[in-house]
Amino acid sequence: MRTYFIAFTLLLSSIPLSADPLEWPVLEGGNGHFYELLDGVTWRQADEASGSMWFNSHQGHLVTLANEEEENWIKEIFPAREFLFIGLYQPEGSLEPEGGWRWVTEEPVTYINWQGEEPNNGVAGEDYAGINPAPFGLGGWVDIWDSYTSAAIVEYDIGGPIQSDTSNWGQVKNLYR
Repeated sequence: MRTYFIAFTLLLSSIPLSADPLEWPVLEGGNGHFYELLDGVTWRQADEASGSMWFNSHQGHLVTLANEEEENWIKEIFPAREFLFIGLYQPEGSLEPEGGWRWVTEEPVTYINWQGEEPNNGVAGEDYAGINPAPFGLGGWVDIWDSYTSAAIVEYDIGGPIQSDTSNWGQVKNLYR
């Protein structure tokens, strides 16, 4: 029995587990979404793993950054990482180095923070993006190849503005007359 326990413990220690997701609270200027770190993965591994992760009945995805405030919060909460993969990628066949970048969620790319001369496709196949935070980089985004192993941020779209369905409001009002 002890041998099985040791083998199981060794197996678990080789899987890059993350801490409980952390919320960026709406009351603190956030969006109410939850975030967690996935460590020791390539971009594709992170994309696949995040899609199989769930929190409070919400499926995860690689983080999509809507603005500078969200990016700064991510850098503050997950500091001192050499590189943090985000959910921005360049589909095969896109015009290099700047063409076709899109979020994994298919939402519009309305905010970018490329560092210096990035994206530059400095190495063929740099089709994935990440934050290159200080002190390792200048804090902006860089394009990188998939065989690079680092950390990624998983986002759960919980919270935000409440969407109400008023299609049956007349029926509800009639119940209380």
